[in-house]
Amino acid sequence: AVPDAPDPNDARKEKTADSITFAPTDGVDPETTIASASVAITGFDDPMTGTVTNGLVKVGSGSWSASVTVAPGDSVSLQTESPSGFETSKTVSFSVGGETGSWGVSTRPQDTMPDAVSFPQVSGYFYRTVSYRASSVRSITGFDGPVTVSVSSSADHRFRVNGGSW
Repeated sequence: AVPDAPDPNDARKEKTADSITFAPTDGVDPETTIASASVAITGFDDPMTGTVTNGLVKVGSGSWSASVTVAPGDSVSLQTESPSGFETSKTVSFSVGGETGSWGVSTRPQDTMPDAVSFPQVSGYFYRTVSYRASSVRSITGFDGPVTVSVSSSADHRFRVNGGSW
């Protein structure tokens, strides 16, 4: 058997991809699965294998994977889970044809300002008496994670959290 002769056009084929740029994604909730915008991969002549680090990649509407075969002009998207903390970032990299494109993902700041809470006045309470009356229970909402709770008043007011001590 005679080996296949080299393709005379092979030397003229482009084997390096053009520069790859993914727009960063900021303000994401922590621990959220997120995908980048699609980016067209160009500058080369024959299909090549592309790989991703710190995430997954897909071509067009294909399946998410750690590596893909990319034909000239195919669009790829990257996918990852955002970092677990607030105001934290991570980078996902995609490499093909000697080029690497990076996609930055950043989480949003923690919301530490709860929604306003009001308590109705408790009737039958005499100021400066020894006994205390409890208000109705209110849920504190509209924030992420733990926050400091305090009561501001000139009177001797107390509070408790989740049925704990006063």
